Amino acid sequence: MSKKKAGHNPVNNIKTSNFLPGVFQTELNKNWLDSTVDQLVSKGPLENINSYIGSRDGKVATVIDNYLETKETKNQLQPGIISYNKEKEVTNVITFDDVAHSINENFSTYNYNAAYASGKYSFNPPIDIDKFSNHVDYHWVEELPVYESVLTTGSNVNPITNIQTNGKSTLTDDNNTFIIENNMLIKFTGASWHADVLNKTYLVAGSVGKHKLYEYIDENDKRVYQNEVKHSEDNDGAWHNNILFNAEPNSDSAYWNASATPQDVVDAYNIDTSKLPLFDGFNFPQTDSNNKY
Repeated sequence: MSKKKAGHNPVNNIKTSNFLPGVFQTELNKNWLDSTVDQLVSKGPLENINSYIGSRDGKVATVIDNYLETKETKNQLQPGIISYNKEKEVTNVITFDDVAHSINENFSTYNYNAAYASGKYSFNPPIDIDKFSNHVDYHWVEELPVYESVLTTGSNVNPITNIQTNGKSTLTDDNNTFIIENNMLIKFTGASWHADVLNKTYLVAGSVGKHKLYEYIDENDKRVYQNEVKHSEDNDGAWHNNILFNAEPNSDSAYWNASATPQDVVDAYNIDTSKLPLFDGFNFPQTDSNNKY
């Protein structure tokens, strides 16, 4: 709180002898009262004070606040504990002095280890609580659908060179020209792709201009991407088992219908010959960017 006094006022001397009956207002009584009682009831000089008093902890205190330095060791301004009932009525109040008094009264049985050894904290993780408490009611997709990129024009086109060496984020095949996205799975088929990537599936990681392609499934449909190699969103954003990405149905997608399961949606996308490279069957509410793909 703010404490401010008005003033540089002169000392206001109060003559208590003026309150005596006239018969007692003798010089002897005046001198005696002036040296004793008058000193107790007279007001001292005032000064202007513009500063705060109390605790400097918490959100309200800032570095530019000016606090009044006090020599007292009392705890009148220390925070206390107040409890209310449903009608917002105060039911209990515990002050700092109450706690200190309780410790003094019960010193022989007071457990300091229990009081100071650990703290209590609230836990509010950034997750969907419904998916956490009702996980058995959800269908979980292990990985995103694979987009098959077919190229039959040109020769020896190497997407790894174009993306990682030349810093490009766009691929062109016989069906589409598209911007690659983080976590896409792309299978390169067609005689015009370079032999190093032909019939292999790659995982896209990174951001625009800084994408990388990690071999995910080889030409024999064997998964070669090892879970033991830890990649996180801080390291080009590759998927790994340490982070669970939740998916929910995208009702705006053409692949969904009332009776479809998540796997039905993936299968419908995979057999669609005119499909776009960006699968829109699921939404990913946990992601910060482009959560519809």
